[in-house]
Amino acid sequence: MDLKDFVAGSLTQIVEGIKKAQEGTANTGALISPAGANIASRKETPIMRTPDGHAYLHDVQFDVAVTVSDEKEAGAGASLRIFGAKLGAEGAVTYQNAAVSRVQFSVPVVWPGQILPELEKRLREEKQRSDSKVQSHNSNRPPGRMSA
Repeated sequence: MDLKDFVAGSLTQIVEGIKKAQEGTANTGALISPAGANIASRKETPIMRTPDGHAYLHDVQFDVAVTVSDEKEAGAGASLRIFGAKLGAEGAVTYQNAAVSRVQFSVPVVWPGQILPELEKRLREEKQRSDSKVQSHNSNRPPGRMSA
């Protein structure tokens, strides 16, 4: 398997798994990968603006063993392939002319967000009430005395 296919397939399957979990828990009130205007800030996970409001930005870490193949078949050049061991009939592991290396990298991803409209509406109303209380409190305070 080519490295590009492995990375693309891994990220695609993670996204599909998140969407499936969101659909499976839609009626429970659970939020899997929450998004929206009022998501909680977390030190270890940056927040990013998305079309749905805000969402968490995650790094997907890859640590992959790859082989470098220099086979020339029908115009194909060298390529990076995911390392795979082959078991022989006696259970012996064999490798064929392969130099194995490790590739480590991360991919920043904003996972598909899940917004519960009722929760978003309630949070927005609570924020408006809180803001209006602060404004009301500040407008009822007597002006400060100016020193001469």
